[in-house]
Amino acid sequence: MGVDHRLDDRHSQPSGATVVHGFVRTEEGEPVADAVLTLVSPAGKQLDRVATLADGAYILSAPSAGSYLLAVTSGAYEPWTRHIAVGGDPLVHDLALSPSSSEPSEPSEATQVSEAASPSHPA
Repeated sequence: MGVDHRLDDRHSQPSGATVVHGFVRTEEGEPVADAVLTLVSPAGKQLDRVATLADGAYILSAPSAGSYLLAVTSGAYEPWTRHIAVGGDPLVHDLALSPSSSEPSEPSEATQVSEAASPSHPA
């Protein structure tokens, strides 16, 4: 029976791989459904991309421990981008999105990067 369990684990996740998971919520604590989360390598390669569930839950695959960029977008909220450090164990990373400004505009990549350095958007 133990052999079958190990085989299942080996097929479910590549060796050295881990996950980042958590919940996306509003500043008031309400879940944000259908937010899109993207995990990006230091070289700029998209590694995984998922949408949150109705309760705001998400799970992203990381190929190994290391530093990554985590970006989140959702129509009614400001883009959210942070550098995260993933260890060998799964990383729990809950986050809160701020309402978007009243001015309608398409967020650009430059806007997302500048948001990461903004002191008004703590990690």
